[in-house]
Formats: sequence, C-alpha cells, structure tokens
Amino acid sequence: MGRADQVALSARTALLRLTIEDVGLIARAEVAFDDGLTVVTGETGSGKTMLLGALGLALGARADADTVRTGAERARVVLEIAPDAPLRARLAEAEFALADDDDVIVQRDVLAAGRSQGRINGIPASASQLRELIGTLVDVVSQHEAQRLLAPAYALDLVDRFAGPDALAAREAVRELHDALRVARERVAALEDDDGRKLARAEFARFALGEIDAAAVEDDAEDERLRERRDQLANAERIQTTLATATAALEDDAGAVDALGAAETALSALARFGERYADLAGAAAALQSDANELAARIARERDAVELDPAELDAVGERLDALDALKKKYGGSLAAVRAQRDAFAAEVADVDERDERIAAARAEAARLATDLRAHAEALGKHRRAAADAIAAAVGDELAALAMPAARLRVAL
Repeated sequence: MGRADQVALSARTALLRLTIEDVGLIARAEVAFDDGLTVVTGETGSGKTMLLGALGLALGARADADTVRTGAERARVVLEIAPDAPLRARLAEAEFALADDDDVIVQRDVLAAGRSQGRINGIPASASQLRELIGTLVDVVSQHEAQRLLAPAYALDLVDRFAGPDALAAREAVRELHDALRVARERVAALEDDDGRKLARAEFARFALGEIDAAAVEDDAEDERLRERRDQLANAERIQTTLATATAALEDDAGAVDALGAAETALSALARFGERYADLAGAAAALQSDANELAARIARERDAVELDPAELDAVGERLDALDALKKKYGGSLAAVRAQRDAFAAEVADVDERDERIAAARAEAARLATDLRAHAEALGKHRRAAADAIAAAVGDELAALAMPAARLRVAL
C-alpha cells in the first residue's frame, strides 16, 4: 500500500465489500474482498490512505468535517461483513439481532457540519458501539500501530487468539457467566431493597385480612337478607296487626269464607237446572277451600311474627359491621370478599420472600463458583499461550541476531 500497512481480520469472520462515497478526494469507490489476499497498490497520493481512513470510519474512528469531499453534503462509508457466531452473539446482546442468513451492514455518514451518524443493519449505532462491536474485527497495522501493544486489552486479546479456539470459548463462557452473575446479584439486591416496602404493605394486608376473616361474611347477599330481617323486626307489631285483620276478613262471621260457603249453597240449589250451575257451585266450593287454606297460612305467619328487641339490636349491629367493611374495602360484600383474597395472596407472597431471596442468593453463589472455575481454565490457557509466545518470539529474536533479547508476557 505504499507503506507498511496491512489489514488483518479475526478468524472465521470475512470482509465482503467496502463502498465509499464523497470521502476526501474520492467521489465513489468500491472494494470487494475476495477469498485470499487483497492488495491495493498505487502511487503516492492515489488515495490508499483515504481508503484506510474510510475503513476506519466504519470501525468507529473519529470523524470530522474534513472527511467530506468538497461540495458534498455528506460522506458515506458502507462496510459489508460475513459474521461468525461470536459476532452474531455480541450484536444480539447489544440489540442488533441478525437473521440467520443476514450479513452485517455497517454504515457511517459524516455530515458537512462534522456530525456523524452510524448504523448497523439499519439500526442507529454510536461511534463507541461501532468501535466496540466492529472495530475489534480488523487490525490496521502501520508504522505506529505497534503502540497498540501497550493497551492491556489488545495484548490480552492477542494472547487469547494465539491460545486458540479453546481459550476463546473459555473467554466467551467467562463473559456470559460474568453477565449472568451481575444480573443475579442485581436480582438479590432488588429483592432485598424491595423487602422493606413489601413488609410495610404486608402488615396492612395482614391486619385487613384478619379484620375481614373475623367478620365471617357468609356470602355476597348476607347484608340484603339482614336488611329484610331488620325491617320485619322493626315493624313486627304492624305486621301482626295487618295479618290479624286479614285473618278476620276471611274467617269472621260474614267473612269471605262464610260468604263463599253461602254462594256455594245457593248455586248448588240450581244444579238441577243445568250442568253450568253445578260448575259454578263447584267453583264457589273450591274458592271457599282456597280461602280456608289462605286463612290458615296467614294465621301461621301471624303466629310466627316475633317481637324480639334483642334480635333487632343484633341485626342492626351486624349490618353496621358489614357496612363498615364495605366502606373500607370496596362498597359491596362481593368486593370485600374479593379484596380478602387479594390480601391473602399478598401476605402469602411476602411470607415466601425469604425463600425467594435464599434461592436468588443460591443462584448467584452457583454462578460465582462456575465463573471462578471457567476463569481458572481461561487463566491456564493464557499462561500456556504466554509461555509459547515468549518462546516463539525469542526464537525469532535470536534469528535476528538478538540472542539476549527476551519477551515476557505478564498476566
């Protein structure tokens, strides 16, 4: 490329195409990355550095207004990538989920005013997200890029990649367990933090539950039956008097029973003159029988009427208690009974809180144990790789006539 620049891509991920519009002196250019080595050549000033700069924009590099071609409204860079499984997982975790057959399309626009806009498969992405998710895929190696070795995260990634697939798998497991442990600890903290509020609410629910249960509401219509009974007791004398009047109207001399009997006798005398008169006599007899039965029923109701001031007081007190419950817990006995079930569920939920907290703590402890085990495995891979890197570099240094030079990888 005219200088010691080279683009290297992480294993199993492939760059497909880089499209550039209005970047620097480039109106439009497209670079397709086929299998194998792609070399871009040209004289000094032909735009090789601009091409690398455009690639850097897609990787999240800093952008400014000087990037935009003179006279253009904006510069645009589009990078197409065939993703591997780890990249798909990282993108999904950052809420840039892909379909199984989707490539990654990274677009970065730089406006003439200097502001930039990034997107990953059409979803807005900040420059920092591009650096974190896409920037790690490509290494741009130039005369100053060796300084990146001073960054611990970069050096550690080199060690992991040198260690091979098992180390990378262990690193991914550590990352997943670390995230899961963080979530588990947040759940424990949330349960413990919510404990005080739930306890306060549960105390009220427990009190209300006891109050409702102590009232022992029979059913949704108990208050209606009690109001009817209260009206009967409060008007017992009037009811008795009225029933007695009705009985007398039926049974006294010249009452309805005697009148119907007289009618039946008179009509029976006409029965010899025709069947229809006999039918009328039979109807009068039936009415007299019904009147006798009605009089007996009224008499029984009259005798059943109770003048009981004590029961009247008791019914009134019960209604007052039920009305107080309705006023506090919903306006009707049906609402009171429904609220009672809600209070019972709330009390049960809080009573089980210790079990939930214990389960959450146990899950966090299990994840912490698993994390330590996987971290130890990753550490072994890294230590072995560090020794191998030091030995391999030592051999290269010796071949370069620097037998006393040593590389040490400190973890």
